[in-house]
Amino acid sequence: MTYNFTQAIDIVERAVGEAILLRFDTDSPTFDADPAEILATLQDVRRRLDRGEELYANSMRIKNRVERDKALTQAVADDAWDAAINTARTDRRTVAVLNTRDEFSSAKERTAEANLATVEHRRKARIAADAYTAVTGHVDVLRTLHRGLDNVRHDLLATLRTLAFESTLDR
Repeated sequence: MTYNFTQAIDIVERAVGEAILLRFDTDSPTFDADPAEILATLQDVRRRLDRGEELYANSMRIKNRVERDKALTQAVADDAWDAAINTARTDRRTVAVLNTRDEFSSAKERTAEANLATVEHRRKARIAADAYTAVTGHVDVLRTLHRGLDNVRHDLLATLRTLAFESTLDR
């Protein structure tokens, strides 16, 4: 029924670790670098950007799956609680009609009974919500790292364009 939330978080955490290396483990060329060196760095950054995009896309798929399972788990918990509260209310009416036990139960008591009856469902819903929060945070980090690497690519392209422009002025 539900996704393995621990596994989903682990996969996305590993993706973040790899994306950090992709983003920050790159050597930027010096100010006076040869255009060939800048081009080689640009090609390396493009390769890293493609891998980062793949990690980001896979993590988004996992996030969407966890989100769907979170909603499903919460719906199951809500339905179980509704059934439990209805049962508590119905059981009290049956007892009163049969005169086997003429006891008044407050809304708080019925709520407590429903809460006890659905502890496991509500626990699963909290686990799913926590997993969704964790995965969403990691996906945000991946997006930021991808954007940063894309900015490096834009900077390198701008440097190459500037060098090409300067070389036309030197003629």
